[in-house]
Amino acid sequence: DGRNAIRGARRDARKDLEAMEKDGDMSSDDLRRAEADLDACREAVGRLAVAEAELDPCRQRVATIASYVRAVGRDGLPFMVLERSLPVLEGHANHFLCEDSGSGLSVQIDGLRELQDGSKRSDVVIRYSNAFGTHSISAASGFERTAIGYALRAALAELQAESQGFTVRHWWADEGWGVFDETNLVSVAQPMVRRLGERFGTVLLISHQAPIREVCDTRYRVVAGMDGSVLEAA
Repeated sequence: DGRNAIRGARRDARKDLEAMEKDGDMSSDDLRRAEADLDACREAVGRLAVAEAELDPCRQRVATIASYVRAVGRDGLPFMVLERSLPVLEGHANHFLCEDSGSGLSVQIDGLRELQDGSKRSDVVIRYSNAFGTHSISAASGFERTAIGYALRAALAELQAESQGFTVRHWWADEGWGVFDETNLVSVAQPMVRRLGERFGTVLLISHQAPIREVCDTRYRVVAGMDGSVLEAA
């Protein structure tokens, strides 16, 4: 029995030793794999460091491009240039509206719009004033819209010409005066036509309104004939 027990113990010891050797082989394989993974990680860290170094100039270029986009965007240099011209544009427009001669109409052009939350943003805001106060341009009546529109167009033409060293010599308007009543034709339209003539030299107007014809030096009438319409001196 003792011999059998010794034999059994030897077998068990041998099995344990074989298991331990097997585990040792597995541990060696795991260690080799872990070392290989570690080497791969070191290589990845190295590549990441190189990529990070290459990324810095990219970040700088992106920041430069973003600055450029802001500079040329709606709130950048173009608006700064426009904003500086707004007082001149307003002055020209009010000259044509004959603000200084009692027409009762004038415009105010601002470069900031107030938002509902109280903040402000760069934006062109046009208001106008009449005998009843200052209003949003959307509140203007028909003749006020026409007068202000003519004045702003003339002011823009003059401003653009001045910026290039040119002079605008002609100004045309086709109708438009039909929305003026008799009083406004005399108090607003006639002085405006005279101012336009002083500034632009030649003003061509197409109108059926007698007060408009009165302030024109030369008048023509369109007469329908058998062979078509012709112009006759009026």
